[in-house]
Amino acid sequence: MTTLTKPSRTALRVDIQVLRAFAVMGVVGFHLWPHVFVGGFVGVDVFFVISGYLITTHLIGEVFRHGTIRLGTFWARRARRLLPAAFLVILVTSALVFTFQPRAMWLQFVWQAVASVFYFENWALAGDATNYLAADKPPTAVQQFWSLSVEEQFYIVWPLLILLALAMTAITIRRRRMAVESGFDGSLAPRIQRSFAVLVLVLALVVTASLTYSVIAVYQGEPVAYFSTFSRAWEFGAGGLLAVLAARHSFRIGELEANRASLPDRARARRRVVALAGWLGLVVSLWLINETTPFPGLAALLPVASTLCVIAARASASPASHHPGTLRWSASKLVACAVWIGGISYSVYLWHWPLIVIFPYAFGVEPSLLVKLAILALTIGVGWATKRWIEDPIRMWKILVSAPNWRTGIVALGAALIALVPSLWVGYAQTVDEEHRAIIEKTVAADSCFGAAFLENVQSCSTHVFPVLQPDPAVADQDRAALYDKNCITEESELVECTFGSKQAPFRIALVGDSHAASWFPALEAPIASGQVNVTTFTKFSCVFSDAPRSADYEPCTSWGEKLSRRLNGDDGFDLMIVVGYATNLREDVERGVLSPEQATQGFLSVWKPVLERGTRIVVIRDNPEWPDAPALCLSKVTDAAACDAPRSQFASQTDYQFLAATQIPGVDALDMTSYFCSDESCFTAIGGVTVYLDRSHLSATYARTLTDALSTELLARGIAIPVPEK
Repeated sequence: MTTLTKPSRTALRVDIQVLRAFAVMGVVGFHLWPHVFVGGFVGVDVFFVISGYLITTHLIGEVFRHGTIRLGTFWARRARRLLPAAFLVILVTSALVFTFQPRAMWLQFVWQAVASVFYFENWALAGDATNYLAADKPPTAVQQFWSLSVEEQFYIVWPLLILLALAMTAITIRRRRMAVESGFDGSLAPRIQRSFAVLVLVLALVVTASLTYSVIAVYQGEPVAYFSTFSRAWEFGAGGLLAVLAARHSFRIGELEANRASLPDRARARRRVVALAGWLGLVVSLWLINETTPFPGLAALLPVASTLCVIAARASASPASHHPGTLRWSASKLVACAVWIGGISYSVYLWHWPLIVIFPYAFGVEPSLLVKLAILALTIGVGWATKRWIEDPIRMWKILVSAPNWRTGIVALGAALIALVPSLWVGYAQTVDEEHRAIIEKTVAADSCFGAAFLENVQSCSTHVFPVLQPDPAVADQDRAALYDKNCITEESELVECTFGSKQAPFRIALVGDSHAASWFPALEAPIASGQVNVTTFTKFSCVFSDAPRSADYEPCTSWGEKLSRRLNGDDGFDLMIVVGYATNLREDVERGVLSPEQATQGFLSVWKPVLERGTRIVVIRDNPEWPDAPALCLSKVTDAAACDAPRSQFASQTDYQFLAATQIPGVDALDMTSYFCSDESCFTAIGGVTVYLDRSHLSATYARTLTDALSTELLARGIAIPVPEK
């Protein structure tokens, strides 16, 4: 009869602690020195594998010690272990954000703080990743919680999955408990083995399904793939699968580890080779994988498999040195230091990101090398203090440990609300402020110098003072054209068209281009309202209407353009086609040598010529300036908007090849509206009391509406009359 034993005290896996140190320092190194530790973000994947292994090991031990998984106890322990430090970091970070960062970043932070507290931050970021206009937003100071959110979701689902798998076997809870209490005889052994077989099968299916989804999603370029729980579950599952296989191999369910001391020399040598291969793979990952690597997908197999090798080899010291009190590793103090870092890795991971993100806003400069080293030292110091005085004491707090599990849940909920107090207050204050602003904005909007009109009457308007900016820079990113909310801009290669205005309108306009074309749509709203103009939009994110050869990133544009050509040259033509495109779109391909300026011009001529021949006028509007950062970030923290303006020379290199092509193709009108964004010396962030941009390059809907008269005037000068209702 084989006796099932259980450890007398928690063992310290030195190899796992060193892995944790590697993982956290890789992530911190990547965020501090991204050009050095180019693949440091794989540390997150290492953490995922470790969590899968350790939690599965714990859960299997739970099953064979108690006959089942005590879900309430398991989740309460996880809460006591993880939430105190997390909530403290969110609370402190909130105070720092609202003190140092511009108001334009506050609401995004509030939303992500809530998402972080309740552990769905990965889905909040996935939503931003699929939102074209949110993709360029600066990261918030709680963005690191995305990986912790994935992990918490794993902790909720994984024990349920294991219980389901074990329920598929014939071994009852009672018999499993009896096996632990009395040892197990030969008659029960086959059933125990069957439990393992079912667990292996179920976990293998989860790993296979998740990995397959991850590979497909990454291959298809889905932005959500990086943050999705479904594309990351296989990494936890791989660690869990290793835990089950290790337990099955040792067949000592209580300990879940073979006694390394009993291994023959040959077996120990093999383990050292496996461990060395694992560490080599992890080090290679730091420089082989980078931000341009499609990830996670197949590329994540390297860090995941390498981590599995290190854990599987159990390349730690003898069992006697597994406990921190008796740690003796021949390697040196460096290993002991790594073990110490591994012990505080959770708190270090929590603190490093807000310190890095907030520093430039607090001090107005990017951190130097010495400052980055200081941030690293501060991160480690604060991480140790959090572990010493927050994590450990609360985890062992008798008032919670000895109490019913629901008490931990109540305390956790209360702590969550406390952590969100600053965010909730800011959200409430913002709502009150918007109510006051709405009253002022109605008066300001009627001003004859409002928006673009200011530039048309500079002398008479120069003395005007606008009490507020519209939209409020703090929420400028929400002031976007109606096309976005009506799903009129496609991300795929299919052709999507939306028609606005009366079908009997005598003048038909086709608005063609990408999201920058969509930004001009509000300038056409008044003509549409006149009943004399009908506007049909053909817009696709990141695409210009051309048949020129493009890089792989723009391959879907070719198919979209072919469909658009057939549509524009169909039976019902248009009187006018207005074309606008994000200048960087084509400029990048020209600068990289994918196509020459001549090829770019020819690409436009090929698709525009048939449209011209059927009698449609074509007007190409020069793209507006693109800013390095969203102007609203600056506007939200100054009282004088002029302080945020920039020299016009700063934008001189932003060549718009689509506009240049229009100047070279007979019959096409090139319309340069730059004077409505810049003077001869400066480019403006706010004009006539209006915030010009909602992000780095897209026009705010409010400013675009004020361009109606300017656009009509410019078109009329070219013999194109568009009726505009009188104000």
